[in-house]
Amino acid sequence: MISKGILALTLIMAMLFVGCLAADRSGTGSNGTSATVQTQLFGDWSGDSICQVKNSPCHDENVVYHISKGDGPDLVVVNADKIVDGKAENMGTLDFKYDAKAKTLVSESYGHWVFYIKDNKMDGTLTKADGTLFRKISLTKI
Repeated sequence: MISKGILALTLIMAMLFVGCLAADRSGTGSNGTSATVQTQLFGDWSGDSICQVKNSPCHDENVVYHISKGDGPDLVVVNADKIVDGKAENMGTLDFKYDAKAKTLVSESYGHWVFYIKDNKMDGTLTKADGTLFRKISLTKI
């Protein structure tokens, strides 16, 4: 016969175990980012990409970034379009590392990209390898 103390302890341990399983299922997505982060970060962002190098082939652009989960735990994919004559023209896709603590996206593809995320706003820069600030980007989640 099982004593009342052992039975109570077994029930408490079972409830804690079930609680941990539920928290784990609701807390993170399949790529390790939290469900809240996925809701806030993943999706479409639009705004302006302003050239910082005047008298160059660089042009100011209206942009739409499509952000989705990447293949690794902290990776996201940014598929970027510029809007020309009201139509989206794809500029390419880059992988970014998401830092949940700093709330940043960083990529070293084609220069140093860094975005700072605050609620439904994202501000970032593209700096070339020689240290030249090339673009400032300001986006709002749509």
